[in-house]
Amino acid sequence: MPKIRLIEPAREHEPLREALASAFMETLDSGRYILGPSVNAFEASLVARYQARHALAVKSGTDALLLALMSLGVGPGDEVITTPFTFFATAGAIARLGARPVFVDIADDLLLDIDRALEAIGPKTRAIIAVHLFGEAQELRPLAQELRPLSIALIEDAAQAEGARSTSGTFAGAFGDFGCFSYFPTKNLGALGDGGALLIREANHYERARRLRAHGAHPKYTHHEVGGNFRMDELTAAILRIKQSRMDERIEQRRAHAREYIERLGHLDPALLRLPAWTPSQSFNIFTLRTPRRDALKEALTAAGIESAIYYPLPLHLQPCFRELGYEPGSLPNAERAATEVLSIPVHPDLSPDERDYLIETILNFFSAADSAR
Repeated sequence: MPKIRLIEPAREHEPLREALASAFMETLDSGRYILGPSVNAFEASLVARYQARHALAVKSGTDALLLALMSLGVGPGDEVITTPFTFFATAGAIARLGARPVFVDIADDLLLDIDRALEAIGPKTRAIIAVHLFGEAQELRPLAQELRPLSIALIEDAAQAEGARSTSGTFAGAFGDFGCFSYFPTKNLGALGDGGALLIREANHYERARRLRAHGAHPKYTHHEVGGNFRMDELTAAILRIKQSRMDERIEQRRAHAREYIERLGHLDPALLRLPAWTPSQSFNIFTLRTPRRDALKEALTAAGIESAIYYPLPLHLQPCFRELGYEPGSLPNAERAATEVLSIPVHPDLSPDERDYLIETILNFFSAADSAR
């Protein structure tokens, strides 16, 4: 068992045990387990927080992406532009509907290169999915303005960036036609299982997504199209409502830890170690550094009892299931290089000062020893 875990959900829930147990009993006693008052209250809280027109609670972040695309009618013959450097679900949702993912390379900050995305627009383009990666809210206002007159939808994958704001002060998920969130336990707002939600700008898209969430039925037992079972359960919504009350406080703790890492590691040669740029509006769901000595550093951290992870070791355009799209190694060099250099280290709010000291000193000692060996 590592001394320092990448995530510690059990620690997070310790002070909430009584409230969570109470939510369970209240839900159990209510006899209402699907799409009840807790789901309604959770959706209303999202509308209020993000000043959104509509919000829909669903079973997962993947379902949120699927529903966004389905409500647009995306299907065979359509293309959706996105980044190759993200979790698989972003592109998987596109392919699952029979549409073609069009991958464009990332910028230096690991986020979608907006200029390249605009250049990739063609007659079959229905949407662009931008990903707010590792807790960084990408500034998408210019992209949204470019797409609106083209009738191309902007979908935001904000699964890793709940609570983050862009340089203009806009929350991740609140720029586009759809903002998709995940409540997987590792996220800034995590359920005790899967969960997700989407913010929706247009009323017609909201009404369609709402129908599709329950097998396309409206009214009940009358199905005008095929949807799915994407409904959030009452217990998940009740748990998320409890955890919402601490989310901003815990994001501030993540920011404080990230700032400490950047301040104490920032003097190292950037050719050997690149750190995320510090901005007080990031939510730092994940703290990802870059180094050409990634594999050796990961081994050193493991030997020291510190858990780390590689997000992501193989870009999406090189995944075996997308071979037929025709991308080759070297097609998207920025993403491919990032995949060989990125390493994510613990930044969760429950890290103690001693744990952070130990983590930082382990990294400093690694690079000091590496320099001495040269």
